[in-house]
Amino acid sequence: MYTAVIIVACILILIVLLRVIFLISPCISFFAKGFNAGFDFKELRFLWPISDAGNPDSPADLFESVALLDKSVAAVLKKAEKDKTTNSQNVQSFLKRLYDCRTKVELDPNAKNGINDTRYISKGQELRILVRGVGVFFAHVMQNGRQLIISLPLENGELTVSGDKWVHKKIVVYFHRQDDAFYVFDTTVLRNLLFNGRNALALAHSSSLLRSQKRRSVRCKCRIPAWLFLGAKKPEDRVKLEPQAGFKCMLEDLSEDGSLIRIGGKAKAGMPIKLQFALDDKRVVMYGLVKSVSYDKKTEESRIHFQCTETTPWFKNIILAYVYKNLPEKEALF
Repeated sequence: MYTAVIIVACILILIVLLRVIFLISPCISFFAKGFNAGFDFKELRFLWPISDAGNPDSPADLFESVALLDKSVAAVLKKAEKDKTTNSQNVQSFLKRLYDCRTKVELDPNAKNGINDTRYISKGQELRILVRGVGVFFAHVMQNGRQLIISLPLENGELTVSGDKWVHKKIVVYFHRQDDAFYVFDTTVLRNLLFNGRNALALAHSSSLLRSQKRRSVRCKCRIPAWLFLGAKKPEDRVKLEPQAGFKCMLEDLSEDGSLIRIGGKAKAGMPIKLQFALDDKRVVMYGLVKSVSYDKKTEESRIHFQCTETTPWFKNIILAYVYKNLPEKEALF
């Protein structure tokens, strides 16, 4: 009898322990994952109600959910504005960790499927075409079917090689696929033709695409007026706000580590430049290099691919806040 009571008691204790473990396991998982991501205990206590409300069965999923991370950023900004601590180092560090986590989720290779065949290239895709010993040309995809139909390639906005001279040429094609990566492939020009009344080329398809560079940051389309300055006299001036105006330009896309810039005149690759612009009434400075340039002779404008090498954590957080608010097909949460 006594032995039976002990067995029943042990079973009850075991059931209680298992229930307690079941109840606290999501909490343990949340904090373990949060600590691993670099958040401290105070920050995780702040995030817990958001994660628990958003996904009570698995609150640790906050660190892998764009929607919950957006809500977390919104909550941090709202509290900081109320407490007037937005510019404090603790708040900015907290935001940086959230942005880093969100960027990692946004660029998760498991969520972004690459391509390995030119048949999946979208209509309108811009292309850069290299002909060894001749030069670099620019075109875009007009139709993708049995063959890849592209516009007649131009060099610096001008027609320098007629359609018939492209036929049978071996070419190397580079392109950047939106929200994915840079690709390169070799192919052959099969024929020149008229497509919808325009000169075009037909390329042979390839199933051997090389994914040459994975995206490192999330970017958004934009039209932001900016000032461009040529380099900086001293290293300490690279991220310092300039009181005077520079060269007028327009930012056409933006990320934490670069931008596509349209500017009048002919720019040169490799130039160190400094950008200054405003986002939501907050001024931002980025310093870096001109990675590549495409020049249009007709409009006398250059499109500059700018890579940022230096900015401040404060400027970076302003940029990230703007980028994530302006991503297409996403609800603005803050």
